[in-house]
Amino acid sequence: MFNDIYNHFNVSKKVQYSVDLYNDFILQLGGKRFGNGVFNG
Repeated sequence: MFNDIYNHFNVSKKVQYSVDLYNDFILQLGGKRFGNGVFNG
């Protein structure tokens, strides 16, 4: 699911999933900027 964000913005990194998707999102995408600030995690 979150890998779609990386794919859309042509980032080669992949999100590592656990049983807590909210925590995965915050720890791995939080604070990142994509598309010159179009998406801010």
